Amino acid sequence: MKRPIVIAMATLALTACSPRLSGVYKGTGNAIFEKIEFLSGGKADVSIFGTIREGKYEVDGKRVVISLNGQNQVFEIDDKGCLDGGRLVGTYCHA
Repeated sequence: MKRPIVIAMATLALTACSPRLSGVYKGTGNAIFEKIEFLSGGKADVSIFGTIREGKYEVDGKRVVISLNGQNQVFEIDDKGCLDGGRLVGTYCHA
């Protein structure tokens, strides 16, 4: 009987530690996307050149992978909570 409780507690602890994304992240500097909006259900709306594209995202530790039009873009979550896509893609911070 104690084992299911321990498993449930461990699952809750791991979930609480993983970063959650929600809301709008705006591009800074020379970012290629204007903004990325993280929605429920693992969906993300990406605005590029005035057009919104719907994609999906997954968070894996400090990495975020956005799948859009059959391509994946990996972002690293920095110490400020911003998403760093590298020099070509840019950085996006919560608005």
